[in-house]
Amino acid sequence: MTLRHATSDDIPAIMVIERQPGYEALVGQWSAGQHRQHIADPAFLYLVAEDEATRITAFAALHRSADGLLLNRFIVKTAGLGLGRSLLPQVLDISAPAGTGQRVWLRVAAHNARAIGLYRSFGFEEEDRLPAAGTLPNGQVSDLVVMACTR
Repeated sequence: MTLRHATSDDIPAIMVIERQPGYEALVGQWSAGQHRQHIADPAFLYLVAEDEATRITAFAALHRSADGLLLNRFIVKTAGLGLGRSLLPQVLDISAPAGTGQRVWLRVAAHNARAIGLYRSFGFEEEDRLPAAGTLPNGQVSDLVVMACTR
């Protein structure tokens, strides 16, 4: 698996990944225009993971802000195969190398136990719970858990 910086040519594959069946209850979905805008924005870091056949299998979108580095999206094409567990440390090492003291934070749907478990296993701790703060693409309103770690 290879991680590289995303380009606007990757947007169709990125959109397929965030629109996988079942993901509408777990993750948000941005339009092609939003992805294009973020990829062009120097405050954002977009990474894609490619397999040996150069198929995009995951992506991460991070945003630098005064609050630290927001892991806005971290989505794998096929959940449950260990891809997220193998890629998250690489994403963190590229975006916020260990020892820098940088805060990395995220918001995750409170019912997304798989993601919360993954983040906890890499040192993210729950900082806050935001009741009814997220509306998912399927229209479901969800509590959001704010998690963070310091690199």
